[in-house]
Amino acid sequence: MVFRDGMLVAELPATSEVFVDDDAPEAGSPRITGVPHATTDLRDLVEVSWNPAVTSGDPVSYIVVSSVGGVLSVPAPAVIGSRGGPPVQRYLVEARGEWVDVGVDTAWSDTEAEEGTITIATASASFDRTDGVRLTATLEVLPGAWQTYMVRAVNALGTSEPTVAVEGRRAEPVVPVIRWQWSPNETPYQYTTLANSDQLIVDDTGIAVGESRRYRIIVGGDFNGSEYLGGGLVRGAGVGSRVGE
Repeated sequence: MVFRDGMLVAELPATSEVFVDDDAPEAGSPRITGVPHATTDLRDLVEVSWNPAVTSGDPVSYIVVSSVGGVLSVPAPAVIGSRGGPPVQRYLVEARGEWVDVGVDTAWSDTEAEEGTITIATASASFDRTDGVRLTATLEVLPGAWQTYMVRAVNALGTSEPTVAVEGRRAEPVVPVIRWQWSPNETPYQYTTLANSDQLIVDDTGIAVGESRRYRIIVGGDFNGSEYLGGGLVRGAGVGSRVGE
């Protein structure tokens, strides 16, 4: 005798070794269990991953009991089985209000997630020091904006319900090369890169007593000697001057 979830479903001859349960619950639309994961530590993208979808029918429990002369044996250990279903044809990931077909892999790289940002928050030059001009700047470095993701699975029998939403974002960008430049305080300004000026706080000790210079800081971009070729963030620090003893 075969019992499914505690209910008798078949009485078989003593010589039987196999039972095919044609009435087991049929498979339906796929199901994704668990919560997807979205990264927050990658600078170039957000990696979204999830568990493979379940495509089989609901699991059921079977036990087998033999009967000899009307006396039932001790039940055999229970086993779990389920009816198979068609494979996943594709996964869909919802990002920024649109569902994206990402194929059959259980991970997707969102390379269009908003990038982190770098902003030159402040830049200043001193005018009251006797040992030169102190140049000071601060940067604001932020990760990308939070992105929300959901996942659905599709097979020949239908489309799963969306997973719960999960959030991820790009990490803070790496601060690129910093350069301070100076120009005589007269137009047209012709800027020259200060030596050893790759810090946010730099002292220009090459300025003469009583001299005034115009300064700017550049974050990123391309440099060729003292020439700035473009592509970075630029902010003026104003005019700095060196006073006498």
